[in-house]
Amino acid sequence: MIDTLPFDVTSEIFLLCLPADTLPRAAIYDAPVSLGRVCRAWRNIALNTPKLWSGLIIGGNSSIHFPSTDAKAVEAFMARSESCKLSFDVFYPTHLTKTESLEPLASILVPLHSMMKESRRWKSIKLTLPIETLRHVVSVIPYQTPNLEMMVISDSDYRYTTPLYFHLFSGFDTSLSHLSLCTNAKFIPGPAPLSSLRTAYLEEVYSAELLTMLQFCPAIEKFTASFIKRDMGEVTKNYKPIQLVELHRLKLSNTKAFNDTQELDIDPRSILSHIVAPNLLTLILDLDVPSDDNDMAIQSDDLWNMLDKFKPTLEWVEIHPGNINIDDWRKCLPLLSHLKYLGCSVEVLTDQVVYALCRPPQSSTKSYFCPELETIQVFDWGEYDSKMALHFWDIIRSRWDNRDHCNGGRDAATLHRVVVNLWVMDDDMKMSDMQVYMDKGFKLIDQDRWGGMHRDRFDMDVYRWERGIIT
Repeated sequence: MIDTLPFDVTSEIFLLCLPADTLPRAAIYDAPVSLGRVCRAWRNIALNTPKLWSGLIIGGNSSIHFPSTDAKAVEAFMARSESCKLSFDVFYPTHLTKTESLEPLASILVPLHSMMKESRRWKSIKLTLPIETLRHVVSVIPYQTPNLEMMVISDSDYRYTTPLYFHLFSGFDTSLSHLSLCTNAKFIPGPAPLSSLRTAYLEEVYSAELLTMLQFCPAIEKFTASFIKRDMGEVTKNYKPIQLVELHRLKLSNTKAFNDTQELDIDPRSILSHIVAPNLLTLILDLDVPSDDNDMAIQSDDLWNMLDKFKPTLEWVEIHPGNINIDDWRKCLPLLSHLKYLGCSVEVLTDQVVYALCRPPQSSTKSYFCPELETIQVFDWGEYDSKMALHFWDIIRSRWDNRDHCNGGRDAATLHRVVVNLWVMDDDMKMSDMQVYMDKGFKLIDQDRWGGMHRDRFDMDVYRWERGIIT
């Protein structure tokens, strides 16, 4: 039946055979290679459909992926794709390159050099490579990548000790709209901005590098940065206010590297003070600050100034305080008149904060703080009695029950959803906490196992509970 269809129709059907969420591999049982193995007619159609061959994954976690074999696949796919823009996903983790049964590290350059010959056709590139190899690929960016729209780069060494330099701002016209870097990146400024860049994710970055980059991203819409190790550089010097009119989502976080005993000296005040974002909708701060460093802790005035700066538009605020001092968080609530989502750790849910959010106003002429609030998400790390979160729930329910007392019923509370993320390590505590939530009518909507290190904890179970105000 398919043999009777016009070439264009069959070609489109073949394109639908490609993986939906990833790029294809050069495997005989996967499209597009498998399509050419059915019969001579299908092979002819496949070879004459260039878009079928415009994307490729090479490498992997298994020893069956050899760079010399991958190089042949790269050459074949690029030739068959003709003039189409190219997408590559390259994964050669460091541990594979150090296994005696595999080819030496230098052999990884063979398929990479083949790719680099056609770098002017690159549309998206995703690289997970040792730092020594990454430098070779990055050397062509942006000088020979005018069509590059997405770039995701990860240093598979996981040490991030050696910087990787990016000449992203060298005056070349680029269409780069998405940038994700998981490496110790150093940015070399230039005369022209990245006018097309809309989203950026920087992991293991230093504060000064973050500000250097933001100066050249006037159209950035979503920006996420994660810091690591001691980071008190010359953040407050030589930087003018950075105007980011299009920015609507900003997330700043810091974490410790595995077995890293260094303190995390991040000063969010010095970073946020340089950012001017009049249309910011989402602000997420997940910053651990040394408990004995009062100079860096966010005091009530600091929190007020940060929120006051973005208050006209903020709809989503999530703050994981760590050792941040936010005893006067309640005083900042009036600034968030358009807030729809609030995420915070359970330890900051003092009675003052809870009642300010949930208690009916004392006067019929007054509104609730955060009158547009719809969802509150609580993060409970299992170090606090679950009754704290449930005490919060009992009071939040009263907000709905008393909604008609506000302005003759015109100011009905919008809050309708409470979510609790419970992180626990102890099995006994896990069972008792789960029963408490079930008794209160909460529904378990998600469950996961967190392996590895996060905030100095190992192998925690994560339970996500949800309850609507109306039941």
